[in-house]
Amino acid sequence: MIDDETLDRQLREAVPYINDDRFTARVMARLPATRAEPRWLRAMIVVGLALIGTGMAYFLSGGGSLVRQGVVQMADFPIWLLLVFAFGSSARRLKYEI
Repeated sequence: MIDDETLDRQLREAVPYINDDRFTARVMARLPATRAEPRWLRAMIVVGLALIGTGMAYFLSGGGSLVRQGVVQMADFPIWLLLVFAFGSSARRLKYEI
């Protein structure tokens, strides 16, 4: 079994390049040049997929009835309870920022 120091020394002393009669250079020269894709295309794909996902979630959740029910429930909350939630969440955030 080879100890770590011997292995490290052998790896450092190893030849970093294997002579291949320029085979690697010929292969690299024959590869097609990389095409630069427009940046806007990637952004449009991401936005399009996000819109498709949002639409699917909307229709699969009953056409937004879940959102509508949430808004109705929030409207039924007493105002003092909403203020407690709002100030409580901001106080917690301030505690962790300091």
